[in-house]
Amino acid sequence: MFAIAFFGVIHARAQQSKFLDMLPIFKDMKIVERGVFRDKVPSFAELRANAARTPTYEAFLDELLRQAPALRENHVLVHHSESQQLSSLSHPRVILFGGGMAFGLSDDPRQSARRVEILQVDPANYGISMHEIVFHETGPEFVENPTSCAACHGVNPKPLWNPYDFWPNAFGSAIGFVGTTQEVEAYRALFDRRAELPSLRGLKLGAAITSDTENVTAFTQFIHQINLGRFSFQNLGPSSGIDEFAEPLIAVLSFCTINPSDRKADPARLHEFFHPADVSQLPSIAPLQDDLEDSRAHFKNFLDRMQERIFPAAEVKFKVDHSRLAQETELLAQIRFIFELAGVDATNLSTSLIANETLISAPSNMPVDFLGSFYEARPDLFRGLKLLPEDLSSGRPSWLRADCNSLKASSRRKQRHFANARVWPVFSGDAPARPVISRCAKCHVEGLDAGIVPAPAIPFDQPAKLAELLLKANTRLRDRITLRVRDARGTGAQMPPGSALGEEEVAALLSYLDVLAPAAAPATP
Repeated sequence: MFAIAFFGVIHARAQQSKFLDMLPIFKDMKIVERGVFRDKVPSFAELRANAARTPTYEAFLDELLRQAPALRENHVLVHHSESQQLSSLSHPRVILFGGGMAFGLSDDPRQSARRVEILQVDPANYGISMHEIVFHETGPEFVENPTSCAACHGVNPKPLWNPYDFWPNAFGSAIGFVGTTQEVEAYRALFDRRAELPSLRGLKLGAAITSDTENVTAFTQFIHQINLGRFSFQNLGPSSGIDEFAEPLIAVLSFCTINPSDRKADPARLHEFFHPADVSQLPSIAPLQDDLEDSRAHFKNFLDRMQERIFPAAEVKFKVDHSRLAQETELLAQIRFIFELAGVDATNLSTSLIANETLISAPSNMPVDFLGSFYEARPDLFRGLKLLPEDLSSGRPSWLRADCNSLKASSRRKQRHFANARVWPVFSGDAPARPVISRCAKCHVEGLDAGIVPAPAIPFDQPAKLAELLLKANTRLRDRITLRVRDARGTGAQMPPGSALGEEEVAALLSYLDVLAPAAAPATP
């Protein structure tokens, strides 16, 4: 269920082959097609221009599916959302995806207004813009770059979705299979009443979640490809510091640093891609490896606790083996090691909102996916390298990798200038590049980086519960948060304690809280 490739042909395995449709296709070392942009889906501007035909939420959904019929099959159902769209087992958040677009829908009756959240990807550079359509009695309001979206997606937006292979808050939670019998029963009840919910009635839903009907795998690959493109274009440009270290990075992403005897990432093999005079100056990779292992264990435990909270005393139908992909930390440590040497800040690489600072696992093959995105963003750094096509056993060459021997000979000839400062903190520390909700959750949800005195629990990972607290007058939660993140900046009471939020981040956080619980927001003067 994970693409395994160290040498030779790559064999991709997952529940649906549909995730393969999200990959780029290489021909003669050129990208001739990109799966995430293949479907024709209307952009935000096109939807706004057509507003007269979509005066209501229901009319909008009908028109969207008419214009983009592929969305009828491209969908995931999130029953316990971490977004500002509330959801439940009976009213899941629905995410439609394809053509460089993702639409978030929710019919939850607790919401004061029907909102369609839109993530749009620029095919030129994978830049992401966030939009929203709010349906009022007078008609739809089209909002570009809503302030509240930045609280979760960041001021410089990124896509959000936990990496492969466990999503306990979604239907199809366990590698695309249902994880518990309660999940089976909840989905069956939802399927029976699908015609009652505007967000579901136009979709092609299976009567049960099976290996042939699940879409979580494909959506994970969709988000993964977009995120790697975003990161490569934004963080690995000519001024990033990566140019001197491109060849060692390409070596790691091409599995050139894998020991063939045990198929583990080998630091000694990584050293072979540095000039002999530089090797003695290289720091130990061991602390990075230890931090990544701790980070991975923390994330997997968080997911397990989430499943226990959603389905207490659950009868497990399919248990995800968290040790199954444990070796991913070894190559991630080498990737992080090179970014550290180059001075590249990769603290916002993960697509998780909460509890995951590092993992970027995919249904396909993360390192070679990353190599393809790096190649697309910086083809100049691949000139002169011998590149080999990789066949996905699907009759099409969708990946490439470098020839290790010639790459090693070239890379060893170059001495490099190492960055003076390390830019990637330990996973339990505050990372200012991450979205504000991620930073708040670090202490108030995960219990990390809280110093001697534990931070009070605030359910930033459970928006519905957070909305309830905001609406309780005696908690004055919004006022208390405002005091800490804005008024107390520069004092010992400032939150986050390490690095203050910027004014744009503060505005995003407060707007997010107001969308969750508008009755708790201060009156407009």
